[in-house]
Amino acid sequence: MPFLSKYVSEQMMRLQAHHFQWEDEPLEVLLKKYPKCKVALQWWCGERYSDENGVQKMSRFSIYRNKWLKEFILANPPDFPISNKCCEYAKKKPAKRIVKELDADLDMTGIRKAEGGIRSAAFKTCFSECKSKGCDTFRPIFWYTDKDKHDYEQMFDVQHSRCYTEYGLRRTGCVGCPFSKHINEELAVIEEHEPNLYKAAMHLFGKSYEYTAKYRAFAKEMKAKEREEKKRAKLSAHSADTVDDPVASDRSAVSD
Repeated sequence: MPFLSKYVSEQMMRLQAHHFQWEDEPLEVLLKKYPKCKVALQWWCGERYSDENGVQKMSRFSIYRNKWLKEFILANPPDFPISNKCCEYAKKKPAKRIVKELDADLDMTGIRKAEGGIRSAAFKTCFSECKSKGCDTFRPIFWYTDKDKHDYEQMFDVQHSRCYTEYGLRRTGCVGCPFSKHINEELAVIEEHEPNLYKAAMHLFGKSYEYTAKYRAFAKEMKAKEREEKKRAKLSAHSADTVDDPVASDRSAVSD
């Protein structure tokens, strides 16, 4: 079942496949316990390991990219299987099958660099040669900015789906996809306009929606605590400075 993002789901799926117990241990310790799960363990620990360089911090795409996620999982281990395979079987595999059946020599996809996330790092250009796939890939709108997209729509009078024009959605994709950052708003729209689709989405992804909501509430609470702790630390530091500087303390007393 999808959770939070494709990348997070992939790493959690790998950990679950190796019966990981969601342990807060150093990377070296976990690699000995789960020697065939290196990539996902590196994500979990936010570190890389190699024989040449030992353990090094990861700067991108570790669990810490989603703030408080590790703390949340440690406190609330998932009780359902997590996977990113829905995209694999609903989109990628059928597309590859069509390429093979048609003996195509060019595959075109609608990826835009401006969409960010994993996509911003996965490709460096709009064209890729791929001998193993037997088909090159062209990304015709790869360099389109949001403004370019808007200008194109205006110039060619592009007519959008009712999902945009009537329902008010900002983006579309798989119905009720748990990867969406705005899933609660989207579910409310789906429930209003497509009640049967809403029931199907809740049946399929209900546990993921619940777990995601729980994580976001946890992250919000932790952020509030962090703010409060910083505020107290600042007041404490100010009080200490006043005690160490009696002149400043006297001035404060006079001003009062």
